[in-house]
Amino acid sequence: MIITPDLVFLNNPRTGTTFARKAISAAYASRVEPLSCAVRELSLPIQRGHGQSGHDQHGTYVQIPARYRGLPVASAVRNPFTLLVAVYELGLWRPSVLPTDPTGELDRHGADAFEYFLRSQELAMAPRWGVPFGRSGFGPLSAHYLQMFAKAPLAAFRAVAQGADDDTVEGHIAPVQFVQQERLAADLCELLKRLEADVDLEAIRHHPPSHVTRRSQVWTRDCFTAEMVDRIEQREAFLFRSLARRGLVYTFDNAVFAQPQRRSTAPAT
Repeated sequence: MIITPDLVFLNNPRTGTTFARKAISAAYASRVEPLSCAVRELSLPIQRGHGQSGHDQHGTYVQIPARYRGLPVASAVRNPFTLLVAVYELGLWRPSVLPTDPTGELDRHGADAFEYFLRSQELAMAPRWGVPFGRSGFGPLSAHYLQMFAKAPLAAFRAVAQGADDDTVEGHIAPVQFVQQERLAADLCELLKRLEADVDLEAIRHHPPSHVTRRSQVWTRDCFTAEMVDRIEQREAFLFRSLARRGLVYTFDNAVFAQPQRRSTAPAT
């Protein structure tokens, strides 16, 4: 996460937050000397589920230091379909120990297949978050969303495990202002203008892209079968609904892919 005089920005993985934190730092750089007085980047213990270790820059809402809790909090989100592509192509999801799949689905796909990735994510839910996959509409991306932005993640996951309705689970989510990866520079500028931050917005508008996963650039809408689309919409229904409540309506049809040409299958890795 980064701390500025005007806001705390949480670096939600694979949503453009590497660009965001660099662009925000650049926006403050020309207005404040030294920059370290204005922008602090925090590397914090990884707390995005059980079994995680080490430190990184992707701190969650509950890890915001107490002295900064009075600042507005912002982060980035993106269309769940392109988010899944980015996570898949980054490759860090691959299990070190082959999971046991009682449905046998893993055995029906090669270890590099997108379907294998989806099923591996689902099997990892119980050990990682204590919520077995199968709760209607609450999949791995929804669990990550709660872990990142809930005021008390353990209580939020208990509510999900007990079958709480959307309103109850929503009550656990902190007041976070979201910018969209699909229009990140423009949204960041609008956010900082709303906060009346004394920064150089042109530094954001002209900042170069960061951490573009090359393999994700070859995907098209046609890489998804109808079954994949239905599966993702059903398993992540909570996330789609929660973002829509905040005016961020994501669908498969409005997912933005880099390539316009048609493909019949997901790219081979």
